[in-house]
Amino acid sequence: MTRKVGNWFHLLKNVDSGTLPSLFYKFQQAFRAPEVYAQVNSMEPVVFCFCVLDKKWAILKTFIPPENKLEDYCRGFFNIDYEVSGGKVRVADSCGWVELKEERFLASGTQ
Repeated sequence: MTRKVGNWFHLLKNVDSGTLPSLFYKFQQAFRAPEVYAQVNSMEPVVFCFCVLDKKWAILKTFIPPENKLEDYCRGFFNIDYEVSGGKVRVADSCGWVELKEERFLASGTQ
């Protein structure tokens, strides 16, 4: 049996310390909407990817719709502790997000 998986790809030119918290808050609010909340149990998993061009940095994580406590799940899912300094993104707590950095892309391209 093949399982369907959705994909959300969000491309950003740049990011600062407030960008992802602001964006993640909007996703949390969207999942609270009655028309979305009512359909969560029938949703397929969704891979979320946020790519930041100027920083050559990306994060990805799979959203697996919970059977209950959607609000708590979304608050934990759409969360990351990071800072931006010296033109780089530094993650203090990934909260389950997988980071893809320029170094990783370069290393994989040389093999």
